[in-house]
Amino acid sequence: MVALLIVGYTYGILRANFPTNFSHFIFDAAVLGLYGGVFMTPAQRAARHRTLSLQPWVAVLIGWPALMFLVPTQDWLIQLVGLRGAVFFVPFLLIGARMEESDFETLTMGMAVLNITELCLALWQFFFGIQQFFPHNAVTELIYRSNDVAGGAYRIPATFVASAAYGAVMALTVPFLIWLWAKPSVGLVRRRFLEVALLASGLGVFLSASRTSAILLGISLVGIFTSLRLKASHRQFRGCIEQLSDGERARRWRHEYPLFSARAVA
Repeated sequence: MVALLIVGYTYGILRANFPTNFSHFIFDAAVLGLYGGVFMTPAQRAARHRTLSLQPWVAVLIGWPALMFLVPTQDWLIQLVGLRGAVFFVPFLLIGARMEESDFETLTMGMAVLNITELCLALWQFFFGIQQFFPHNAVTELIYRSNDVAGGAYRIPATFVASAAYGAVMALTVPFLIWLWAKPSVGLVRRRFLEVALLASGLGVFLSASRTSAILLGISLVGIFTSLRLKASHRQFRGCIEQLSDGERARRWRHEYPLFSARAVA
């Protein structure tokens, strides 16, 4: 998955520097490689059990568009493009169900490294220009037209196909980074590294100058910190209950009302 992330992050700059028809399929080829590596490897028993309930839904999500593809309403090449968008990424549901918690931790650390690297490239583009990374051609036309920031500055794309894609990816990776950062088992070094990655992600959203990405980042942060606060309050409440249960009054109350106390504890 980390290898696929690397291909996805660098797809924009690769396609810009190699503007051929085959460059459209760089990411698709990487996804097919992931599918081959995952589904040709026998899954563990627990992973197979987690995917059992998903398999019928995946079959429906793939089968229905495939059936509609056979209806000749448009040119078959146009329908093939639509079929690709509808079914190509559906198997990721099964891959996500197979992943263990350690796999998500590895994936999140990969996001952290990539986001910091992207910020370094974005800052270079901000101070020295995007021309060193993106030649002016038909593929990068949208990038060079996105110079409507104050003073005529460009919206920074880093290594993505457009600045909006850069900002959206940075905003969407923030929940993963905060999830790993908030885990008690994370060491001090990794926690500090994740904090740097969070800062890099936030700066990347603003360097992209994408309003939609900024709104998405704000909504994500509100939801995440509300969830963390509720979890902290729940832990404090449980701690208070445990302290009360160990007190003399609680022991006396359990002795006097054993049946009611057993139900309350359960």
